[in-house]
Amino acid sequence: MNNPADYTITIQRLLEGEHVYRASVKELPHLFEYGDTPMEVYDLAIVSIQSLQYAAAEEGRDFPPPQIDL
Repeated sequence: MNNPADYTITIQRLLEGEHVYRASVKELPHLFEYGDTPMEVYDLAIVSIQSLQYAAAEEGRDFPPPQIDL
């Protein structure tokens, strides 16, 4: 399995002056996590990637690899 930290995770604050953040994963366009801090949404994204990888492996499905930009 690929290391979840190798995936392209983007974190952005949703509203100016608010503490609401969203993490998205480039390789998994339907995956979003929301939370109060950048670290919280990053950690949630990592856990979600791991969970999806395990589910795909159990079901014998392919899982998209991380896109490494050189």
